Amino acid sequence: MMELAVVEVDGAEARIVGEVDMSNATALEQDIRLVLDGSSRGIVLDLSGTTYLDSAGLRMIFALARHAGTAGKRLELVVPDASPVHRVLEIAELPAAVPVHATADPARQALGV
Repeated sequence: MMELAVVEVDGAEARIVGEVDMSNATALEQDIRLVLDGSSRGIVLDLSGTTYLDSAGLRMIFALARHAGTAGKRLELVVPDASPVHRVLEIAELPAAVPVHATADPARQALGV
């Protein structure tokens, strides 16, 4: 089961709780794109409550990063070092493409909110 919680400030923040896999990654990407498109600066995507992320979830994050960049916005990820998905992101070399922060405050600062 997966839950998406969205908080909008000047930028936007979305928190994914649960598993992201091929059964929900496409719908989740569409929901997050709507938030991203409605924000002025970009989005902080908080994965600290994400317990599982498969290749469809990785593709979703890369696609969101491309979409944000094309729109002149930012995607900032929050992934604590102890998170179950942290190692998956490292193996996929995602931090080379998307800024990853251990906590939300630096991610918000990078977004400028």
